[in-house]
Amino acid sequence: ATPEPTATPTITPKPTATDTATAEPTATAAPVLVATDTPAVAPTLVPTDTPVQEPTAAASAEEPTAVSPGALPATGGPLDALQPTTLTAILLVLLGLGGAVWFDRRRMLRRNS
Repeated sequence: ATPEPTATPTITPKPTATDTATAEPTATAAPVLVATDTPAVAPTLVPTDTPVQEPTAAASAEEPTAVSPGALPATGGPLDALQPTTLTAILLVLLGLGGAVWFDRRRMLRRNS
């Protein structure tokens, strides 16, 4: 087993009275303001001669959707969101629980008789 690397904390010593008297003045982290004519973030310009087309329900209904081969058509029910592997996993869990209950019941009936 390899030892886990430990992060070494960086410790900045606090200046004492003797340090502040002899130390050179340090620059503080003050925000630097520079006056410029251009904004920091250029706004995105949309040309006005071309209208912006937002997707509508009619436009999205006309576009073909990618359907995997062999997939069942969506009917709009609550089970449409579940994938076949999810349904298989749920079925196997339910079968396992049912089998465990059945075997336990059988064992209890055999013990009590």
